[in-house]
Amino acid sequence: MTPRLPFTLLLLVAPLAAQAGLFDAENRIELPALRTQWDGLLGRLAATDWVRAPFTEKRYFSVRRMPVVLKGDLIVSREQGLSLHYDSAAITGWSCVIVDQAGLLLRDEHGKELIPPGDPRVANAQRILLNVLQLDLPPLAEAFEFRATGTAGDWQIGLLPRTADARRAATSVTLAGAGVNLQRIVLERTATQRVEIEIGAPEIGRAADAAELQARFRHPPKEAKP
Repeated sequence: MTPRLPFTLLLLVAPLAAQAGLFDAENRIELPALRTQWDGLLGRLAATDWVRAPFTEKRYFSVRRMPVVLKGDLIVSREQGLSLHYDSAAITGWSCVIVDQAGLLLRDEHGKELIPPGDPRVANAQRILLNVLQLDLPPLAEAFEFRATGTAGDWQIGLLPRTADARRAATSVTLAGAGVNLQRIVLERTATQRVEIEIGAPEIGRAADAAELQARFRHPPKEAKP
């Protein structure tokens, strides 16, 4: 049976919904200006580490009238990467999704793991998702043009792909937040296919303990016995 894969694989298959006016040419902004936008807010956001938050994911498909709704919690670490824990493992087939510099790893509630087969679209999606949640602007600037509107208290950033790889991943990406809180990510490929991620109030700065590192992140490779 083919394993069901969670939204990290769907991100590039189902890109983002553009917010009205955000992607107008007049809102284009280059990276240096974006760094200083809203009194350097994004720089402060990018400097945070160990962010924890609940999330609600809505998947919209052309063949369904209503979205598939999933809930869970996320942990983002600059060193360890991204860990998503789904409350409804029966829907996704996997209780934990890990995205880091090594790629994508799926883990079920019994500890069984799967590294999905290589797919350029999936690899692009992994990088985009990790860069977005870490607000790692330089690699995003290489692949996307930026748009920005709003104020420090209510802001939106739009990403339009500038490279072929980015276009395979998403036609656009929308980020929205209030102050230092990233609250919403929208990815859309067509008018009827998109993924919306609502992020709840974050807890910042509490690193994972040994048990969480074991359960929520990739295990370091075992050293070979002499």
